[in-house]
Amino acid sequence: MAMHLVEVKTLHGYTINELNEIINSSKSKYTKSLLSAVIMRYNGIHTDDIMKTICRTRASITTYIHKWNKYGIDSIIDNRGGSESSFTDEMLQDLKDVVLSKSPETFGFMRSSWTTALLTQYIKEKYGKSYSAEWIRQLLISLGFSFKRGQYKPTKGDPYLQAIFKKNS
Repeated sequence: MAMHLVEVKTLHGYTINELNEIINSSKSKYTKSLLSAVIMRYNGIHTDDIMKTICRTRASITTYIHKWNKYGIDSIIDNRGGSESSFTDEMLQDLKDVVLSKSPETFGFMRSSWTTALLTQYIKEKYGKSYSAEWIRQLLISLGFSFKRGQYKPTKGDPYLQAIFKKNS
């Protein structure tokens, strides 16, 4: 028994020429691929031929057509990889203030300096939202913060040995 082909049920009030104009004016590869697949399927071209023409997998082609059938022209918007951040401006200001002016010991932590792991724990306790330490690190970098490990500098000892130590570092 042969596999049932996915079909474009309607063009949602658009003509083939109008869809081609959208393809030509679009800069998005996603939009071009989706509309090309829809037009080709609407014209009766087999999925295998569409796959070869636009260099996409069968799963992508069927996803494109299902999205088109369900959402119409709204399906050409590429929503992959983006979302609204749940990190608010209030949280951002609080994070800046905490890093600049408060010690982790103030909030009951057993450290004297902030780490990204401590900041994620602080945010989870205060706002009830979880973020990865890496995301917090990138956020701090985007805010202009930098991190440099403290360099050990002996204060007591032979001044001659201290001078040699400074030359080596």
